[in-house]
Amino acid sequence: MGYASTQAYQIGFSLKQQEAYGTALPDLEITMGHPIGETDPTDIGTEDADNSQEFGKGHQYPTEAETVAVDTSTNWNFQGSSLILGWITALAMGDITTTQPDEVLAPTVYKHKIKPKRLADQSWGLQLPVTTIVEQLCVGDQAKYRDMLCTGFKVTGEQKKRLQVSASFKGSGHYATSNITMPELAAVSFLRFAKVNFLYGGASINPELQNFEYSFDNTVDEGGYHAGSPALTADPNAPQCRGFMLISDQKTELKFKMLYKNNSLQTDLINKTVKAITIEATGDLIAETYYHYWKLTIPKCTLKVSKKGKENGKYAYDVTVMLHWDETLQAPCEIEVQNTTPAYLETPEA
Repeated sequence: MGYASTQAYQIGFSLKQQEAYGTALPDLEITMGHPIGETDPTDIGTEDADNSQEFGKGHQYPTEAETVAVDTSTNWNFQGSSLILGWITALAMGDITTTQPDEVLAPTVYKHKIKPKRLADQSWGLQLPVTTIVEQLCVGDQAKYRDMLCTGFKVTGEQKKRLQVSASFKGSGHYATSNITMPELAAVSFLRFAKVNFLYGGASINPELQNFEYSFDNTVDEGGYHAGSPALTADPNAPQCRGFMLISDQKTELKFKMLYKNNSLQTDLINKTVKAITIEATGDLIAETYYHYWKLTIPKCTLKVSKKGKENGKYAYDVTVMLHWDETLQAPCEIEVQNTTPAYLETPEA
């Protein structure tokens, strides 16, 4: 058997969420494939115990060892399609509402409004939706990872490129061999920087805009290995997995670079002028006048950094934005995705 090439790498996932933490999605729900950029295989970390520090052996070396707990994590990079942007955002933020703007003339068009769950709201118990993924390193070498929670994502736009999205996932540590037939790649609409409309305070800065980067991060409790939490296998002495993964904090930030025309951003920085920002990237036509798109709406923000620099012999601003809480939205921001995906985060039918 020859060496395994990274070109054989594939992922299979589901647009649905697990019914509960610790309950993997059935194989028949792993129906989605998507082109993926350079990435490392899912990392399986271990917490070990041994007797190297125990006395009575007459030496400082271990004579036995065992794995007491396991952890799983991965990072993925994608070219930004409306499908993958909706899926990752929904998993990371957790609060999603889906509607059809025109069921009669455009029955295949779906609009998804997504915003972060509020930490002070006790109704969801600080447990974000989790999903199950299957990773193929090469044909015949597949593993199924359950309880995968999106700990954060980043969407970047840069001149002459498609939008890029990177996402981080952390699981319970549970994994098992899989023999499913890997799903085919979905037909997707990629979004390009050339089709971005960036409004700062209601005014377009499209000609000056060089790039942008929006990030959202969940801080997770590294615990969850409670008494009685699941083991990796049926063996009672098998390593322990998490029984839950709770959120302790959330952070979100926007950065962008624009060519310098006047000192207005410096004034906004000093005065902490409250502005609104909207970034919309439009893709292919779906039907009638409805297009694939990704839209970030920040109703209220101030500038945290507005640093003058250089860009190809011209002056430019490097800007970092501080998002404020918006009472009307009940969130600091909202992401809207329009595509042909009927739903995200449904649970499997019984």
